[in-house]
Amino acid sequence: MSNNHNHDTECICCQGGEGAFLEGTRNNIAEYGVSMLAVGNEYVYTIGAANHGRVDLVLGFVNPMLNNIYIALEKHPSIEDTIRTGSAAKLSKDVLGTLVDGYLVPIPEEIAVNFTGAGYRYYAEFAHETKAPVTYAQVIFPDTKGTFPWEVGYVAWGQASAVTAEYLKEKIDALVETKIH
Repeated sequence: MSNNHNHDTECICCQGGEGAFLEGTRNNIAEYGVSMLAVGNEYVYTIGAANHGRVDLVLGFVNPMLNNIYIALEKHPSIEDTIRTGSAAKLSKDVLGTLVDGYLVPIPEEIAVNFTGAGYRYYAEFAHETKAPVTYAQVIFPDTKGTFPWEVGYVAWGQASAVTAEYLKEKIDALVETKIH
């Protein structure tokens, strides 16, 4: 994943002007609770979750399970508390309805701002609407054999990451298991 995209053709916030983008984002959040921004064809991220006291997500692919992730977080708010402390959290495949467990890895702000700049611009403009600190978490799934993207033998399926493989491995290895029933 890179943040080197063509602003003229791939960046929706640049195409319509920042003011129009921010207003459209605010309207989406008012109507749907959260907005999503695609950066080229590399990754998407949410904007507006902090308005509801939630953690925003970065996905290296468009994942139809995004709703299930937010449902799991709604049922288990301690997961987001874990993310805000800088630890990773595991999401059970049974809760997500996926073949494998998922993981949320906190992205340090100094990295997140480079990949979610429009999100941070939105929060700067409408800070009075947020109910929690702006926190982004990378969503990571191993392949169906349990191999992670940084491991040999990983079967790629379009997952990209805002942070390095070493950082992800460190956080998941140090994972504070979040009990999900």
